[in-house]
Amino acid sequence: MQLRQNINNRNSMKNILIIFSICLLMYSCNSSNNPLIKVTVNGKDVPQLNIRDIDKETSHFNFSNILENVEFIKIETREDIPIKKGSWLIGKKYLICASSPNKSIIQFSRDGKFIRKLVSYGKGPKEASGIFKFYFDTNEDHLLLSCHDKKNNLTRFNLKTGKFKDFIPLYKACRVTSFLVNDKNEIIIIPSFEGEIDYDYDIYTQNMKGELINAVKGGIPPINFNTSGNLLIPINKQIHYHPLNCDTIYKYDFKKLIPAYIIEDGDNDSPFQKKKAVGNMDYFKIFETPGYIIFQTSEVLPIGMRKQKVINVDFPGMKVLIHDKISGESRFFDPFYNDYVGKEIFPFRLLMNFGFKQNGIYVEVFDAGTIIETAEKIKTNPEIQIKDRDLVIKLGESLSENDNPVLLIGKIKNNINF
Repeated sequence: MQLRQNINNRNSMKNILIIFSICLLMYSCNSSNNPLIKVTVNGKDVPQLNIRDIDKETSHFNFSNILENVEFIKIETREDIPIKKGSWLIGKKYLICASSPNKSIIQFSRDGKFIRKLVSYGKGPKEASGIFKFYFDTNEDHLLLSCHDKKNNLTRFNLKTGKFKDFIPLYKACRVTSFLVNDKNEIIIIPSFEGEIDYDYDIYTQNMKGELINAVKGGIPPINFNTSGNLLIPINKQIHYHPLNCDTIYKYDFKKLIPAYIIEDGDNDSPFQKKKAVGNMDYFKIFETPGYIIFQTSEVLPIGMRKQKVINVDFPGMKVLIHDKISGESRFFDPFYNDYVGKEIFPFRLLMNFGFKQNGIYVEVFDAGTIIETAEKIKTNPEIQIKDRDLVIKLGESLSENDNPVLLIGKIKNNINF
C-alpha cells in the first residue's frame, strides 16, 4: 500500500513537472518567438506586434535568404550621360533613372542600354521640378510624373516615342505625397494639403481622366508635404498605408482603410520607442510578403543630422525585425550582409532599396569603383563569403573607374528561411 502511494505521488509529481514544462515552453515561445497577438478593433481581430516580447539579440543575415534570380546590369557608359547612383524605377521593359548630374530623367532598356533623356529638370509644364515622383502605367507604355509645385495634374510621357503625351488631371488639386498605378490602370494617391485642418480624404483612387473612383475620408491626421507617409506594395499586391506618428499600419482595399498591424513597444528601452522631443523624428517602414514581414525603424534622427542631410549613415537605434508568418518566429537582424557582392549594408538602406514601387524587386546601385575594388578583394581573400565569386571577378575586370553604375536586381522571395 505504501509502495503504491509512493508510486502515485511520484507519478503526480512527474505530471506536474510535465505540465509546468509545457507551460514554460508555451510562454517562452509566445514571449520571444511569436510576438503577434490578436487584439479587437471595431469588432475585428487585428495582429498586434509586441516588440517588448522579442529577444533583442541580433543575428547575422544574408541577402540570399530573401532574394532569388539575382542579376547584375551594367548601365551603358556615355561621356554625355554621366550617372551617379540616382533614383531608379525598375520595370519589365525599361529602367528609369532620375539623375541629378544630368538634370533629367533618363530611360534605359531592361539590359541597361541607353535609350534617351526622357524628361528634363526645369520649371516648364512638361519638365520635372522640385520634389517629384514617377511611376509606370500598367502596361509600362507610359511614365507618370508628379511634381510638388504642380498641384493640378500628373504629366504623362510615352515610353515608346519619348514624347510628352498629355496631362492627367488630379481629382482634387493637391501636392502628391505618394502615388502608384494598380493592375486596372487606376491611380492611387496619398494627397498632401499642407496642414489644412479641413481635409476630405487620406487616400483615394482615380482613373486616368481624373474621375474619382473611391476615397477614404477622415479618421487619420492629414499628411503634410514635409512629412513621410508610406504607400507600399508587398509581393501579394496588398497595399499598405502607414501615417506618420501612428502606431497602426492600414491595408487599403480601394474602399476603406483596414487596420492591418498595431505596433506596441511598451518598453522605454525598446528600439521601437517613439520619442516626441522637438527636432526628432521616428523612422519606420514595413514590407510584407505572403510568408514574412520586415519591420524597420530607428528611434530618432537628431535634428543636427537632418540639417546636414546625413542620410547614408546608420541611424541611432536602427533595428530590422523579420517576422516569419509561417513559423511565427521573429528575430532582430544586424548586420545585413549582401553575399552577392561581399559587403554589409546599413539597415537604413535596406527597405529603401526594396523600392516599394518595384513590384517585388530589390535594387541596389553600385558605382563601378566599388565593384572593381570588391573583385580585387575576393581574388586574394577566399574567406570573403560571396555567392558567385567568378561572376563578380569577371564583372570587375570588365569595368573602368569612370563607368556608369552597376545595378544589382533580384526578385524578393515569398518565404524566408532563418
